[in-house]
Amino acid sequence: MEGFKSYGNPSSGSAFVAYFSPAQITSSVAPTAPVWRKDFSSSLTVKGIRPIGETGEFIVLTSQSEVPHIPCLIRLDASGNILWQKNYPTRGEPTDVCVLAKDGAVTGLAFCGHGKSEGTIDSFLTGLDLDGNVSWTRTFGDPSGGIGKFAGLSSGNPKLIYDESWGVCATADGGMLVASGTGIEGCDPWRGSDSNQTRISILNECVADPRTDWRGMVTKFDASGKQIWQRVDSFMPPDGGNASSSACEYLLLSADGKILSVNDEAFGVGLLVLEPEATISNSEDILLSAAVDLGNRWKNLDWFGSFLPFSSGWKYHTRLGWIFTSSQSLDSIWFYDQSFGWCWTGQTIYPYIWRNLPAGWLYFLKNSTPRSFFEYSQSVWTKL
Repeated sequence: MEGFKSYGNPSSGSAFVAYFSPAQITSSVAPTAPVWRKDFSSSLTVKGIRPIGETGEFIVLTSQSEVPHIPCLIRLDASGNILWQKNYPTRGEPTDVCVLAKDGAVTGLAFCGHGKSEGTIDSFLTGLDLDGNVSWTRTFGDPSGGIGKFAGLSSGNPKLIYDESWGVCATADGGMLVASGTGIEGCDPWRGSDSNQTRISILNECVADPRTDWRGMVTKFDASGKQIWQRVDSFMPPDGGNASSSACEYLLLSADGKILSVNDEAFGVGLLVLEPEATISNSEDILLSAAVDLGNRWKNLDWFGSFLPFSSGWKYHTRLGWIFTSSQSLDSIWFYDQSFGWCWTGQTIYPYIWRNLPAGWLYFLKNSTPRSFFEYSQSVWTKL
């Protein structure tokens, strides 16, 4: 065995797809040959294959070479004949493909992977119509927060952090879930004997950053490619020790809606099962759905802190005080603060806050009493 999925890139050979019938699969005798086989001499390896609804057709994702990993989508009919084939040379290394559907009707395609960005690697997700035309593409990663030694982390330095996506799974609402690993791929590239202060500063930051151990990352997107939520997870040893490296490699949904995340752990392969997504209407607040219940109506988000929600939409936050918020995305949260008025923040940028009027950035010192904000427009600290 060559290794788990993130080590599974072959360096030679050609891609192929083989089809076995239901009768062959359910037989007590192993099949001697597939019903049909299709070879793709221009591609190195197949990264993913999915049936397209009930049509009998398939969409295949291949990589045309080891480097630069050019993604190729191929649509096959029920007999393995090629209906169309398209390349996407600007995307990066492809890893998985899914067929999007809403209310049972097929709506499009999406494939994920990762490529060079900000000097390292970031995850990407590309949405397409059923003819392979690109509808949108997104780059994402650098998550904040986590558990154990990762608790309270900001999004970090993009020059250090790698984000690698390995699996994508369609959801019933027309959106998709993406399986990724996120972390720092060692500090050696920043070592040296010269006196470059920028490099030395980044090296020191790298050595001190716990993200040299990776985390598993699951990200939800809607049908238009908007990021809805993102979470990072680590295996916490039962003896109370620190988390080791983890990466989410593959996702699927169980019949009762649970999210099954197959993880590459530093010590082996793990399975993480997440509760079904809450059904969030336009009038509901995702802060409530994403938070952990602490009892007595109190809620907690690892990156945002603890708060007590009220039916009016107001919340009493243990650090921010009284705020009014209603939001459908953890990456775009508008809230009303009694001192600053309307403000904007999100999971990937908090405790940095954008103040609407007068416009400008604030930095909230989360554990301050009284509340302390640094106002960048005036370079002053304000205590409230």
